Amino acid sequence: MILDCLQRLSYCFQNKVNLVLKTPFDEQLIEFFAEFTLDDSLVLTPNKRLSRFFTERYASIQTATAFKSLPCLAIQTWIHQIWSNLEFIDNHPLATSTILSNFQENLLWEKILTDHPETPPLINLRATATQARDAWRLIHEWELDRQELTQSAKAINDPFIFNAWRDEFEKNCKQSQYLTAAEIPGLLAQRIRLMTNVSILNLPKNIYLYGFDELTPTIKSLLKFFELIGIQISNLEFDVKSHSVQRVEFSNEQEELAAVTSWAKQKIIENSNVRIGVVVPDLKAQRSRVEHAFTQEFEPQYIFPDRAQHATGFNISAGQPLSQVPIVSAGLTALGCYAERIEVFQFSALLRSPFIGANKDLAIRALWDLALHNLGELELSFQQFKTLISESLAKHRPHHSRENENPFLDDNEQLDPRLRGDEDAARKSVREKKIEENDHSDFYLRLTQYDLLRKQTKNAKHYPSEWVNIFIETLNAWGWPGDRQLDTLEYQQLQSWQETLDEFSGLDYLLEKINYSTAIDLFTLALQQTDFHAQTTDSPLQILGLLEAAGLPFDYLWIIGLDDDTWPPVAKPNPLLPLTLQRKLNLPQSSPEREFHFSKNLTQRLTQSSVTLIASSVQVKGDKRLSASPLINQFTLINFTHKTQTLFEQLLFQSQTYETYQDFNGPNVINLDSIRGGSQILKSQATCPFQAFARYRLHAEEIPIPGIGLSAQERGNLLHKVMEIIWKELKNHSRLIELTSDSLLDLIDQSISKALQDIIQKPIAGKRFLAIEKKRLTLQILEWLQLEKQRQPFKVLFNESRKTITLNNMPIHIRYDRVDQLEDGSLFVLDYKTGKAEINDWASDRPNEPQVPLYAIANKEKVSGAAFGLLSENNIRFNGVAEDKEIAPGLTSIDKLRWEFTDNLPMNWSNILEHWENVLSKLASKFLEGFAKVDPKNPNTSCRYCQLHSLCRIREQLDLEIETEAEELSGNLANAK
Repeated sequence: MILDCLQRLSYCFQNKVNLVLKTPFDEQLIEFFAEFTLDDSLVLTPNKRLSRFFTERYASIQTATAFKSLPCLAIQTWIHQIWSNLEFIDNHPLATSTILSNFQENLLWEKILTDHPETPPLINLRATATQARDAWRLIHEWELDRQELTQSAKAINDPFIFNAWRDEFEKNCKQSQYLTAAEIPGLLAQRIRLMTNVSILNLPKNIYLYGFDELTPTIKSLLKFFELIGIQISNLEFDVKSHSVQRVEFSNEQEELAAVTSWAKQKIIENSNVRIGVVVPDLKAQRSRVEHAFTQEFEPQYIFPDRAQHATGFNISAGQPLSQVPIVSAGLTALGCYAERIEVFQFSALLRSPFIGANKDLAIRALWDLALHNLGELELSFQQFKTLISESLAKHRPHHSRENENPFLDDNEQLDPRLRGDEDAARKSVREKKIEENDHSDFYLRLTQYDLLRKQTKNAKHYPSEWVNIFIETLNAWGWPGDRQLDTLEYQQLQSWQETLDEFSGLDYLLEKINYSTAIDLFTLALQQTDFHAQTTDSPLQILGLLEAAGLPFDYLWIIGLDDDTWPPVAKPNPLLPLTLQRKLNLPQSSPEREFHFSKNLTQRLTQSSVTLIASSVQVKGDKRLSASPLINQFTLINFTHKTQTLFEQLLFQSQTYETYQDFNGPNVINLDSIRGGSQILKSQATCPFQAFARYRLHAEEIPIPGIGLSAQERGNLLHKVMEIIWKELKNHSRLIELTSDSLLDLIDQSISKALQDIIQKPIAGKRFLAIEKKRLTLQILEWLQLEKQRQPFKVLFNESRKTITLNNMPIHIRYDRVDQLEDGSLFVLDYKTGKAEINDWASDRPNEPQVPLYAIANKEKVSGAAFGLLSENNIRFNGVAEDKEIAPGLTSIDKLRWEFTDNLPMNWSNILEHWENVLSKLASKFLEGFAKVDPKNPNTSCRYCQLHSLCRIREQLDLEIETEAEELSGNLANAK
């Protein structure tokens, strides 16, 4: 049954289906089409989506093989068509003007703001340029009078800087013959008035307006002019009301989205000819989340990694920025490697991208990526990155027969004549040629080719069209967009990329010659402002924004997210125009009252767009409690139940009979000398056997992520280094007591300075950073040494010393933090910790911290105590046990161990040592036997920082548990409300 449903869905989405239904809307539409005269009438809509719908609906009811298309256009498209026609039939001064695109208009505004002397400092130029463009649009669309704008600003003592920018913008446009889209409707009537023969424009006799909730004054004036010249203008309305208007409340957004996806799928399974609309108020911001949910439900086969991606079966109206799609993002990253210092994540992205170079190199490139992250740097020069790859290639080439000789260089090699006289360059050229012959040299060869282009263009200045040619040459050098065949979506994205390149080429008349950095910045901006819309097949399911859905008819319509925080939306008046005037003229988004009335009208229109309408809201969003929007409170509240989503992989699993066999063991360790890891092996084995097997047998490593400052591990290593230096100087307790306060501070200062030498080389290690780090360490170590002064006399026997011990034939290499010899000759083991550590960490048969027990049993005949030396920010103390608790302040005696800390350790010291030896020996045996069960000791802590989730896959179960807890919390909050 399930597979049959999936097949029906697949057929519905991949084949054009007849969507004509006999609903009240369809009947009225057919009646209208019957009286419609194609030759002298035109339907105008507020957007292209609605005009496309009318055209397709008209075509769907035709019985003839050939017929004329319905004349139906978006109003802006029609206006620009008339303007374009005028260029060929009149001699108006504006006929040769260039109409700026939104991107070009933004650039001009940004240039005006940058050059204008009155522009305030520290202003966000790009954001303000967008606001200036919107203010300019409002002025023309709402026919705002310049004098009234100025007087309104003066009335509230507003300097009205926009007027100065506007004057400069108009001056630039006049000089260069630029026009903006906002000016066209107002200028159109002026040009037509000057014509002696309007008939050559082929204007329709009848215009029908459909789907408009509001017309701007400029459009109203233009339509009024058309009426004056004899065109009949009518509003087209269909009397369709929803038979059922309901609302639903959900606990959270996840529950709401899961409900609407399963509901939509069920409706289509019941009737593949149904028309369904899902409306999301902030669809552009929510696009990724919404698309993922519907793809899981309607295109489940996308979970297979080898399945080519194509346009999904449902139609989602919101596009995503072209700069964010993977193939374009890879191209931008490749173009961006021109700077002196480049962020490591850019190099990493190039190494991992299938759109750069040959895909046969991806395996070795993954190893280079690991080596790149292991450097621990945030930025590298291009040459450093290139050297990293070169050294890796040299390391993996066959051993050269002559020792101490560069394996890439043959002294008898004929040098490139262009490089004669430059020995270093000549040797480098030959080295690169040799590397090219290596089986894994494609990426390095591309680095070399790009490096040449980079040096040629880094300081050059060109016009945008010239930079386009360089961009293409540069991407060819990188091997973009890869050597594999592109799928449907990638091909469409590549076409959009080319169209954006063409638009960028057209900036020559707007910009002077620019450098590479500016060219890349502007081209990236153009891609960010270009929305990519995948070309989809005909679908009964449309996912739309609120404005896009108005006027479209559906059988079922579901509007999600209609809570009181979202609908009506918050007013957002333009900050560059006087607020009082905006509210006086009732401009868009100027006041809460306007937004309320606009939202109320739009909600009413949506209730007339479907046979059945459902509006939903959530009770909890993040940490905020919400109520349903007041605009839907009058809808009937219902309880909505939906089936729990069944994942496609679960369906596949359930469709077959499987035999289950659990194998927890890998092969035994044969070569003991190959095992490296010391006490960390036992710690991992205790934490989770699979973790130990993966890390120390399979050598699975997490990729380190470079960060600003020092990591917790680096801070810990630094502290260990400082303490090692200090005790190499002090050697014993009596020397510590003898030092004066000043001498002790000097010793600490010198030790920290010496330990910081390796860190000074890091880019993050500025003088201010080092000063703060030294101050922090000084205070901590001084407090610790004052505590050490309170101890009984001792001398340091082992200080960061190494030793190898054997547990059940397993050699374990350990490194003591410190081992002190007491006056009676016994030993005291100390392990420095900068985080939390408790005595309980040594207990049970799976100890959290086996290092101290391991250090203790290595010298069990002499050890009389062991402790953590805690040196965290607010916790400087000893934490441990000893036969004599007076060895150091804060220790616990054996007899109080069970009552105060743990009952998992014996009651005397010799038995504790024996217990530790037995526990650690068993862990060593299990490791040698290959025991690798996925069995975390405590999932809440053991798995939190483990990087092997994708390998062991236990997180799939844990995530479900966590999600359930989150849902219960949301439900409790909702009930409490």
